[in-house]
Amino acid sequence: MSASAATVDGVHIDGFDGIASPDKPLVVSGHVDAALAAPGLSVQVSVIKAGGLGSLGTTKAREQLAKLRADPTLAGKAQYTRFGDPTPVNGTNFLINEPWSLQRPLTIYPLKISAVTSTGKVVGTAYTFLVWAPEQAGLKATSLSVVLPIADYPRIRSDGLLTDNQLAEELKGPKGRLYRVLNSVPKVPNNQASSIALAVDPTLLKAVQKMADGPYSYADPSGPQERPANPDAVSFLDTLKHFAQTPGNVVFPLPWGDADLTALIRAGGQHDSGQLNDALGAVDTGEQTLRDVLGVSDPPPVAYPGDGLADAATLAFLAHPNVGMTTAILDDRLLPATSKALSETPSALTVQTTPNGPIRVLAADSKLAGLMTPKISQDGLSEPQALADVLAELATITNERTSTTTTGRLAVLALPRLWSPPTDDWGLQVLSRLALPASLTATYQPFFQPVTLPVAPKGDAGSTGSTGATAAFGPAGIGRGFTYPDWAQAAEIPTSYVDAVEHLRAEVRQLDPALCSVITSAGKTSNPSDPARCALTDAGIAGSKFANGRTGVIAPMLNTLLTALSVDWRPDRSGAVRLSQEVDGRINLLQRTVKVVASPKVTLTSRNGTVPVNVQNTSGQGGDEPYPMTVILSLSSNDKTRLRSAARMALTVEPGAIRQVEISVSSDAAGTFPVFVQVLTPDGQRLSAQPVRILVRSTAYGSIATAITYVTIGLFVVAVVLRQVRRSRRKRHGGGADDGPGGPVADVTPTDPNASAATDRATMPIRRIQANAAGTQRTEVERAYAGGVPANPSEP
Repeated sequence: MSASAATVDGVHIDGFDGIASPDKPLVVSGHVDAALAAPGLSVQVSVIKAGGLGSLGTTKAREQLAKLRADPTLAGKAQYTRFGDPTPVNGTNFLINEPWSLQRPLTIYPLKISAVTSTGKVVGTAYTFLVWAPEQAGLKATSLSVVLPIADYPRIRSDGLLTDNQLAEELKGPKGRLYRVLNSVPKVPNNQASSIALAVDPTLLKAVQKMADGPYSYADPSGPQERPANPDAVSFLDTLKHFAQTPGNVVFPLPWGDADLTALIRAGGQHDSGQLNDALGAVDTGEQTLRDVLGVSDPPPVAYPGDGLADAATLAFLAHPNVGMTTAILDDRLLPATSKALSETPSALTVQTTPNGPIRVLAADSKLAGLMTPKISQDGLSEPQALADVLAELATITNERTSTTTTGRLAVLALPRLWSPPTDDWGLQVLSRLALPASLTATYQPFFQPVTLPVAPKGDAGSTGSTGATAAFGPAGIGRGFTYPDWAQAAEIPTSYVDAVEHLRAEVRQLDPALCSVITSAGKTSNPSDPARCALTDAGIAGSKFANGRTGVIAPMLNTLLTALSVDWRPDRSGAVRLSQEVDGRINLLQRTVKVVASPKVTLTSRNGTVPVNVQNTSGQGGDEPYPMTVILSLSSNDKTRLRSAARMALTVEPGAIRQVEISVSSDAAGTFPVFVQVLTPDGQRLSAQPVRILVRSTAYGSIATAITYVTIGLFVVAVVLRQVRRSRRKRHGGGADDGPGGPVADVTPTDPNASAATDRATMPIRRIQANAAGTQRTEVERAYAGGVPANPSEP
């Protein structure tokens, strides 16, 4: 009963197994509110008329059941008939024990229990369902497989810390959710195979393993907090391992981080990016984790996409030989029955065709799954009432069979990802009834039988006969097509968000060569010969340790970004954003690990010189893992003719070390020019955000300046020679004595001042100062021309 249907007005059902037969009386125990207790109070059982659920009309039986569950008063008072005698209330408690003797086959009855006063007044009512199950020859029980996810929100960061310590509370009994989920799996006698298949989240496995091995640390606003090994985590892992290693049990992995495969594949198909590889990596990592942690050597090829929702492209991806899935569990609303099969629930078994071959698809019954999380204790709904709802649904599936075939049908109950049993023991109660076979001494006709999840063997996805599925569940695919409605697509993580996370993953991949590559004797970079070093990047599982004690760097970041795409974040992506931001911070830290330190200005005193540059590896200084980095220094200048070094220089810098590199430059002229130093990864991707700029200043003369100097000196020599030639000519033509130093000035100075000035200016680079016998002051122009030397003592 739903919460609204279970309003009881003071009557409560405390004990009821939901089944009666000629050999099994109707037994109901309960109590009434103290306010109703009075002398003469009794309880009365009423049921729908003899026809039961089918007598309410021609509507499909399961739809009738859903309507009555939502509002049991829809049947109306006239529809109910009293069954048996009133049972007195003892204080506030009552016990109904009535034998039944109806001559009817399997029937589902809406049941009403009323509190009646001695005057016949009804003062309270409770509603539930009863399955009448007499022995019935030829009844083919519905086969039932249960899929139980062992999953939780992703909690592993790329630095190996847990996001918080909430997982410790989830593992603690009896209130912890994960404790209640795992303890809902009943123990099968004699280690027989269980009909419950476990879908295990590999990210949860690694987190629990970290807690079990201890000590482990988790992030806290005040800093990382360390805790010792957690005994609840140890017990949880031991229980899982025992179940996984029991022959016949089905345990299969979810993708790493329970990534939203459908959203990844849709984004990859639209943008032809790396999302398809991410989806494949998530599947592979999930399988490897199951092998490592639980010892499952060959995980079954089963997929259970988030919420059971997957489009045609995702089915094709799962069926691809590189992925190798043969069986997928999908919400039955994606596999609606055709008009010919509307009168009954078709078998869950179908085979769907994809471009990559067939794949077996099991339609998980969404209505049945919806009954597995009842609102117990709200509005009076009790555990027995909730269990009776589930049994009535299964009986209705079996009872609605109208065909004459002798084959049964398969029903798959796939529980929600983060299923939370409403009470401490509800999960164990209901799964014990659904997963354990009926006793050989059962006093009623079993109308369902637990079966192991029918997983198609590898390479045989299109066949149903290999596991006897056809004989047990009827022809595959009858009455079922495949569709992907708009509401299913709307539930996916948006493509824009997937692209944003993929951008971060691309930045992480760019860092891989810097950690993994080595420099050869020829100065080139190549893959290392030491596998331990590449393990820094190739750690398949986030936070795993290697023989040398190092922790993986690249793979943990990639894996954490996959957890940021988990289906768990579909309703609210705030937790995913926090995981992405943590990785983004580590990316920035790695990009800043290699620093170029150089003087902003360097002066050259000759034509050729070197500019010293220090390259420093700061990894390990902030408490992170220290690791060597192989990088490329890219050198450039606006004036390429002045940079004589190679355009790129490869070097490896050990953690904490400083490598000095000298950049060769030359200058043909005095001046200033910039040199830019950019840090790249070995495959040419930019590592540093901005290049380092070094301003190189040259004070040496270049070739042009030298040529000008030589020309000037040459002109000076020519002028001196011409002067000497002129003097020699004067002497030959009767000129006076030499006018050089000490010679008579009158022989050199012409009589005409104007002529003297004209001749002097045309031939003499050095001017003599003319005597001014009159003592007159010269003009400023004359003084400047004479070099500023006074002509007599009185001239300033």
